Amino acid sequence: MLVKSDDLKRNDEFIDLSKYIQLVKRNLLAIVVFAVFVTACVTFYVLTITPEFKATSTLLIENQQKKVISIEQVVGVDTSKQEYYQTQYEIIRSNRIAEKVISDLGIGVIESANNAISNSGEPSGLKAFIKNAKETVYNLPVLSNYIKKPLPVLDEQLEDSHRQRVLREFKSNLSVTPVKNTQLVHITFLSKDPLMAANVANAVGEAYIQNHVESQLEANQQASIWINSRLGELQLQLQASELNLAQFMEREGLVDAAGIDSLATTELTNLTNQLSEARDRRLAAESLYSVLQKNRDADLSSLYAIKQVSNHPQIRDIRSNEVDAEKRVFELSKRYGPKHDKMIRAQAELKALQNRSTKILKQLVVGIEKELSTALEQERGLKRELELKKKEFQSVTLKKAEFETLRREVNTNRQLYDLFLTRQKETSATSDYQNAIARFTDRASIPLVPAKPRKVLIIAISAVSAFIIGLAAAFILEAMRNTFERRADVEEKVGLTGLGSVPKIMAKKYRKSKIGAELFLDKEHKDFGESIRSIRTSLILSLMQSKRKCVAVTSPISGEGKTTVSVALAESFAAMEKVLLIDCDLRKPSVGERFSLSNAQPGMTNYLLMGAELEDCIYHHEESGLDVMTSGLLIPNPQELLGSEQYKEMIESLSEKYDRIIIDTPPVNVVSDPMLVANVTTSCVMVVKANSTKVNQLNFAISRMLKYKSVIEGVVLNQDQSKTQDAYQYYGYEHS
Repeated sequence: MLVKSDDLKRNDEFIDLSKYIQLVKRNLLAIVVFAVFVTACVTFYVLTITPEFKATSTLLIENQQKKVISIEQVVGVDTSKQEYYQTQYEIIRSNRIAEKVISDLGIGVIESANNAISNSGEPSGLKAFIKNAKETVYNLPVLSNYIKKPLPVLDEQLEDSHRQRVLREFKSNLSVTPVKNTQLVHITFLSKDPLMAANVANAVGEAYIQNHVESQLEANQQASIWINSRLGELQLQLQASELNLAQFMEREGLVDAAGIDSLATTELTNLTNQLSEARDRRLAAESLYSVLQKNRDADLSSLYAIKQVSNHPQIRDIRSNEVDAEKRVFELSKRYGPKHDKMIRAQAELKALQNRSTKILKQLVVGIEKELSTALEQERGLKRELELKKKEFQSVTLKKAEFETLRREVNTNRQLYDLFLTRQKETSATSDYQNAIARFTDRASIPLVPAKPRKVLIIAISAVSAFIIGLAAAFILEAMRNTFERRADVEEKVGLTGLGSVPKIMAKKYRKSKIGAELFLDKEHKDFGESIRSIRTSLILSLMQSKRKCVAVTSPISGEGKTTVSVALAESFAAMEKVLLIDCDLRKPSVGERFSLSNAQPGMTNYLLMGAELEDCIYHHEESGLDVMTSGLLIPNPQELLGSEQYKEMIESLSEKYDRIIIDTPPVNVVSDPMLVANVTTSCVMVVKANSTKVNQLNFAISRMLKYKSVIEGVVLNQDQSKTQDAYQYYGYEHS
């Protein structure tokens, strides 16, 4: 019967680990054998591998190198940048360092230690065979005129190729690993000789340090050569510039370089000041003269009122005396009369002072006129002299500019010469100084334990990997398997109930002939009989409610053992009930052969078509108590007979006489006969061959049967070789 879809959905809600465990158990032996085989092969291979040793030295790379001279190095890199360390790592890995180490230690030593290349450099093995074959072909007389013989390889080319191979092998075994967040770097070398590994690791560090020292010395030597050549040129330039300056000073009559323009500047300044003073005097004289000319006819008091006149020194003194005399006359007039002697003397003194003022004023006018004339003449003379001095000063300025140019050239050449002279002395003094870029913190020691292969780890990993691969292969094959291996596969893949499984018969007597009816009763194959009885029990439980008596036994394709199951199942029912076995495979009947009946034995076709008696068409098997109706004579149109009313009436009539009728039918996917039989019986059992019948074949057969409304009670798995059959032996059904 079909398994309900709801049950299948509930089963999919959780993962059934038991089936995976069973899968592992079934394939455990194969998995273990595969794992052991792979592990053995790996172990054999690992044991043949020559161990390799790894030695590591540690260098501390300085980020700031000591400077013994004040001037920057001629060549170098900025040690403050991160790229500096990466550059040093690449230098350690460079071909130059590798070639130096190979040269120092010797190529032959490295080859013998690593077995990288044969000392002779000649090819061996397959390469040697191919080389000899090519030479033989090229030397054939028939082909020599048609095949261009390759040019011979020169010894230099072989040597260079040999050196390149050694270099590649050397660098492949060398690793440079910086230590994070430090200035340390590990230099590691892998070799089959532990002593060689340590020597190379130390030699690489030493070669790196020595390479830097040599680069420094070479740079200093090149710098010294360049400085010396440049120093001679600068000396000649300095001498030429000094000579030009001396000739210029001699030509221009200059003695003190600092006093070229000092005298001219002083004279020009003095003349400018004198001209300014003369201009001031002339302006003052002009102003006073102009005022006096305008007030020539004015009285004395009016002249005194003029500021320029009153401020004149002589006028100011006379005016002061005159004011004192007037004040004295005024005071005496209060006490004395006009004719008093004191009064007369005071007035006379006042009169004399006034006359003197008038005289001085007239002299002042004449003197101011002369003073104005003199001031004008003096101013003109100073102007002329100043213009001459200006022209002279301009000439001096041009000389000074030329002098400054010559002096700057001398100073510049002298500074460059002094700088190069200082550097030349510094480089000469430090030419043999060795400033190491790095130093060893740990030198490589001779390794005592091989670095690889890690034999135990490799063997363990191979064993685990092989076991995992075996498991994966088992699961993959199980997922890809499109057949039925166990009874549970039927329910999982097609949703039909598995009625049971029939073990594969391994006895020699059944290998070349068809299994007869005696197998079920054979005491040597009790497990076969027990499996048939288990199927009988499952079928009885399935038919209990429907109470159907007729059961058709079929299979998707031929060769799956449906007839064997039909015969054995009928025999098992015969032990409990009155059972009839009918052979409805009218195309290739085989039931009669299983009971050793002759082809002339009357059967179903004799009864339905030829009017034979029913009793004559039924054979009774004494040993099992089973009644058997063979197919009878072969007919050309089996489907017409199986679909006829006669056939239906025969089945109904026989159902009244027998408790159970088992019908053997043709394969479903080959012909349509089983559907006609099932249409009458309405119940059938499907037989599939373990590890042979495809899932799609069974699904197609099921769809054909269900199309005719046939009830499939379940599936019998024939020729089952799984270990589930051992369950029968647990109850004592093993072979005796």
